[in-house]
Amino acid sequence: MVTNNSDNERVTVIQVVPITAWSNKKAKITTNVEILPSSGNGLTKQSIADCWQTRRIDYRSRLVAIRGELEPEQNFC
Repeated sequence: MVTNNSDNERVTVIQVVPITAWSNKKAKITTNVEILPSSGNGLTKQSIADCWQTRRIDYRSRLVAIRGELEPEQNFC
């Protein structure tokens, strides 16, 4: 989620950044952010956050579970 926690508590639509499998081609795009797997973020493989493709979703119907969180020092979007 990109939206802040106070907004998340008040509205049902949140802003998210899609995460996809890492590739050399995707890594060259400047708006993409590489994310390495860790126990905290719940990823199992090297991934890319595609910051150009943010979107709004209704978390009541689309958000199944939170798998993890990015570390605060992660440079992100």
